[in-house]
Amino acid sequence: MHVLVMHQYFRCCMPLPVRAINRRYIGTLRGVKSMLDYLNNVGQCVNTAIYGPTADEVIKSEYVKGKTCLITGANCGIGLEMTRCLTAHDCTVLMACRNTYAASVVAKSICGNNHRLRFYEINLASLRSVKRCSDDILKDFK
Repeated sequence: MHVLVMHQYFRCCMPLPVRAINRRYIGTLRGVKSMLDYLNNVGQCVNTAIYGPTADEVIKSEYVKGKTCLITGANCGIGLEMTRCLTAHDCTVLMACRNTYAASVVAKSICGNNHRLRFYEINLASLRSVKRCSDDILKDFK
């Protein structure tokens, strides 16, 4: 499901073809007279180049009711927002985070006491931690 959601995200906000990109939106220091001139033009890049659908828009286009999704980094940022949206659409969410206590506190304050949340400890920088987390998930779903 994670791959499906990401594919949907990139399909919604595909950039223009390369020949249609205006070179003035590509940030570079070449040809800039002063740092002040550069900083005055940075806002053009930020306002025009960054856009994507919200988590609610991504979820609405997919049928996720009754499905199980694994979200890494689900205790903050984009992961937390995806967790909120998925639980609102009756999806079971496996929250894989480094600190499960912090994840449970944050998730319960955002999503309420939802029985569809399951917490797993994982550190993606450690292969041993990833294997342990995958073993725990497989054990819980047998």
